[in-house]
Amino acid sequence: GYFNALGTATEKIIIRGAEQTKGYWAKIRFFETQSSNNVLEHCLISDGGQDDNVWFDEGMVTTRKDLTSTPRLSITNCRFSNSANYGMQM
Repeated sequence: GYFNALGTATEKIIIRGAEQTKGYWAKIRFFETQSSNNVLEHCLISDGGQDDNVWFDEGMVTTRKDLTSTPRLSITNCRFSNSANYGMQM
């Protein structure tokens, strides 16, 4: 699969919690995916970064390298705010 959030400078994609609380949601995790469709462009991402006590990655957007590959992800013109930990952890 892939995750494709392709906004524009005038029409940004907003990814946030139902409440403006740090850590309201955990993360968007990219794991073992090599899809060129994994794109975050012109996104406003906030209120995530909750610890899940399973994967030990702490960003709202994370990539998880396994033994054979590093996930493929393109991030451009995005803003991260109000995270419980980090905006990104790569």
